[in-house]
Amino acid sequence: MIDNLKYFTYCAYALVPLMVSCSSDDSGPQCSGSDELVFVTAQHSRAAESTTANLIQKPFALYGDACLSTADGDLIELMNGRQATYSSGKWNYGTTLYWFPNHIHSFVALHPIEAINNTRTVKDVDYGNGQLSFNYTHPDNYRNASDLLIATHRRQYVQELGKAVDPVSFTFEHILSVLDIRIKYFEELAYSNGNNRIEVTEIILDGINVSGSYSVRPDDLTTDNDRSGTDAHKESGWSNLTSGSRSFKGDADVHINGCYDSQYNAFKPVFKNNDAIIVLPKDSGNVKLTMTFKLYVNGTYAADHTLSTELENAEWKAGQKITYNLQVSVGEILQGGCTVEDWNNISDLKETITDTSSDHDAGKGDLNLGEGWSNIENPWQ
Repeated sequence: MIDNLKYFTYCAYALVPLMVSCSSDDSGPQCSGSDELVFVTAQHSRAAESTTANLIQKPFALYGDACLSTADGDLIELMNGRQATYSSGKWNYGTTLYWFPNHIHSFVALHPIEAINNTRTVKDVDYGNGQLSFNYTHPDNYRNASDLLIATHRRQYVQELGKAVDPVSFTFEHILSVLDIRIKYFEELAYSNGNNRIEVTEIILDGINVSGSYSVRPDDLTTDNDRSGTDAHKESGWSNLTSGSRSFKGDADVHINGCYDSQYNAFKPVFKNNDAIIVLPKDSGNVKLTMTFKLYVNGTYAADHTLSTELENAEWKAGQKITYNLQVSVGEILQGGCTVEDWNNISDLKETITDTSSDHDAGKGDLNLGEGWSNIENPWQ
């Protein structure tokens, strides 16, 4: 399902203050006067819990430039962090822009813009020579984390009279990872086990990445795609990653009931969709997980308990959902394995996917292997 259009148009006279000629003979781009520069986005996933349904509730930032296709000189900056906001059934971004004939146009989109303006998890944003770069810091309050999405496009525009110009279709990708921690409470010898429960109050992860730098630019054109364009990225990814620890608070409404037999009761997600653990990607390394929970016996609060375990060889890639299954008793945490699902395939979502219980039937994987699954039709957003 495709979101409604977002329009971009702009005439040469408005570009004069920004214009630097791409060649000594160039007198500047001329407005075609007819072909609007139009963008559309595939419905996609969440930015700090946005879904295909509520994506339009948050604006995103747009960056773009153009240059004569016959020259390799300086670029003409078209937009630098312009806000695109959805209203009246379409994306609105201010002054309309037009395609410039015989120019290569380059665009980068960053969702959501609130990560720059409000939550301030994204700082030091810089756009130049078609490349967007910024620094990201995981907030102390994890609920302020943003599920950052990136999209790019590059295309050469050649005017063809009588033929409508295809819109630029932004296909966003996740550049962070998400953790889904699921718990089963098992006390083999405890009496009235079915009436006992735990409530996870806090999970601390030590050894995760808490800050880093990101850069991305649209891929170069080839003779095969110069007119249709490319959405591929080039020279993109994270660098300068630094590690630390962060605290994640549990939801008191999430009750994990006890069971006598470890084969019964499914692993239950500790964090709801609006409390997702969104983190920076991580190369393989150990992460210490410390969990504090309240124990209720026959419905009555009994005590607080704190347990720890080591997530060995944790490797979290951008655009992945990593699920950890943990079996908890009063005295220990047993790791029940982890599964990894791709989180990138968001260009053709036709429905809202918000469930954390998941019916994707991903199977199980070895905790130390971090295996990927190929049978996920509609990954977590």
